[in-house]
Amino acid sequence: AGGASTDELIFTVDAPAPVVTGFSPVSGYVGDEVTVSGANFLADGTPVVKIDGRTASVKVGSTPTDDSITVTVPSGATSGYVSVTTGAGTGYSSAVFTVLLPAPTISGIDPTSGAVGASVAVSGTHLVDVYAVAFNGTPASFTYDAVADTISATVPAGATSP
Repeated sequence: AGGASTDELIFTVDAPAPVVTGFSPVSGYVGDEVTVSGANFLADGTPVVKIDGRTASVKVGSTPTDDSITVTVPSGATSGYVSVTTGAGTGYSSAVFTVLLPAPTISGIDPTSGAVGASVAVSGTHLVDVYAVAFNGTPASFTYDAVADTISATVPAGATSP
């Protein structure tokens, strides 16, 4: 009576959740590498890194450590917080990673000549984010057609040929 028990009881300490303390660089294009810094990245399973909710793959040839993971900015990524998730939970960055947009390129114009007031179709890539169109330096009004992925610009008064 009153003696100590000799039965072993098992107590399991949960792994700590990941903590994201930063990332470098602070901005980049799709396909660029980003190194995420923090703690507990390997404490409970394989870490999953996301940029604004999009899963980023671990850089080929790199090995994640408990405090650093190098990933590639995924296709379709947009600017947002960086997160690291393991079986112990999810840690988020306090800063936003900025996904840079590629510069637009022009592959053609149709027609190639016209009078003031004429409509000109501009084709190319990355046109959706264009914010200004000019004819030889003279600003023009324009609209973006998402279906055709083209810009329709109106030749402005004062426009000249190069």
